[in-house]
Amino acid sequence: MNSNKYIALLSRDLVTIILIGVLFANNINKCFTLSVILLNEVCQESICDDGMADTHDQIYQAIRDNFTELSEGSALITETNCPNPISSFNASWKFIPYDNQVDLPKWNSRTIGAIFFIDAEADNPLANVISDNGAVITTQESTCSWIFSTITSPRSQSQPFSGNRQFGLRTNDEGNLEFFTRAIDRAHTTDMLKLLSILKSKCDEEDYFDVGERTWINLQNKLADFLGPAANIKEPSSVQLDFEMVYEKLKSDSPVSFVQCE
Repeated sequence: MNSNKYIALLSRDLVTIILIGVLFANNINKCFTLSVILLNEVCQESICDDGMADTHDQIYQAIRDNFTELSEGSALITETNCPNPISSFNASWKFIPYDNQVDLPKWNSRTIGAIFFIDAEADNPLANVISDNGAVITTQESTCSWIFSTITSPRSQSQPFSGNRQFGLRTNDEGNLEFFTRAIDRAHTTDMLKLLSILKSKCDEEDYFDVGERTWINLQNKLADFLGPAANIKEPSSVQLDFEMVYEKLKSDSPVSFVQCE
């Protein structure tokens, strides 16, 4: 994978692309995929209001138009993998266009290079200290899908994950529409959490993956509500992969089908 291809797409000196296989901070990847299946295309009032059956393009555009609201969420954290003096706290997250004047028009026109800041917060002061903001940029756009790639930026500073995540709308084998997201992520935890992992190996990465999965399951649930009663939630699938194995496979001529996460 040639990172120069992505860097050339940037029009501002704000960000640095982080791609799978570039960083070696840990040895675990997490493959995670989920989807929402729309059993029929009967128009829901939340999507359109013309009394006609929604088309594939209309549904996909409606999801994009409402992505920031659908992806925003919160969760009550009552236990963590790392030792934690806090009994419970509320964590929240939302995707915000990095610059409304630049990134929102790019997103609306499906132009590569739209940047979103991921605002992560907690209602407990100590938990908020270790909360980790992030940022992503669109590196691929098509008529039915897009890809977010993780980046660092002056506003987000660190980046909790490294990877590329695809979102899209497809027709599955049963002939139903299916909105999906899939990715292989690598966790890049804060220095404070790395210290806690000394007490319990890899607990920092597991906590990051848990929050990451909550983020996408939240999107899945809100999307099902948005689409209406015709939408069914498909059970998420996740698997941990050894990074060195993935890296060696990607350097070889092996097809990417060696990653079994559907």
